[in-house]
Amino acid sequence: MQQMMSILIFVLVGLSLTLTIYWNVQTESVLWETSYVQQQRSSNDADLNMKTILLWTPWFVQFPHVINPAAWRIPDFGHSWEENKHTDLTDLGCDQDSYKCTVTSNRSYLEDESLYDGFLFHQFDINQGDIPNQGKRRDNQVYMFHTMESPSYGLGFDPNGLTYAPWINNNFFNVTMTYHTQSGIHVPFGIMRKTADHPVGKDLDQYITKYGKQNTKLMAAKNFSAVIMISNCGSVSGRESVLA
Repeated sequence: MQQMMSILIFVLVGLSLTLTIYWNVQTESVLWETSYVQQQRSSNDADLNMKTILLWTPWFVQFPHVINPAAWRIPDFGHSWEENKHTDLTDLGCDQDSYKCTVTSNRSYLEDESLYDGFLFHQFDINQGDIPNQGKRRDNQVYMFHTMESPSYGLGFDPNGLTYAPWINNNFFNVTMTYHTQSGIHVPFGIMRKTADHPVGKDLDQYITKYGKQNTKLMAAKNFSAVIMISNCGSVSGRESVLA
């Protein structure tokens, strides 16, 4: 559960990063259909700089531990979700260049699908029979594909899901949001951050050796020479067997 919460925090921050790259996003090796309708944002908007992202799919709707899959657990972290939306991402740590965003799961929040700046799709919850109207799609709209799973893990998708819709794979998304460092929006499982000064060089080696001896009791029942930290011990690839 703690790991899932950490992932969600990175996902929410990733949403804000979308705003930073929005104006420069073109495609990631995607060819656009020329028939997309060109429409302008409504002149009635209070703030033309405010971007709106629609959570088109829920987030792990099949898992019972996800209390509010439609909200991607945003309210579970104490953030506002009144009327199925959250506006102003400063409370998520976003800076002045990327906080102007409304995230919503309400498909009727704006008058027309063409008015949304971006759509977010979760790999496990995509249904090829339920997608935005492509006849109203603008060529500068962001279609974000989000997953935290390896490609091989998608083989067990529902027949109505992404795996069985080649036309979606080929020309549907223009931004990826995954753990891969080359994704348009990089959402790592975690990060290593320096919290205090520490020795360097030989002094660091001595520090590590000393720390290991002082904490031997923590590994007393273990007998190994390598460690792997993974989130799925029954992986399709069998990666954990490498150290078995």
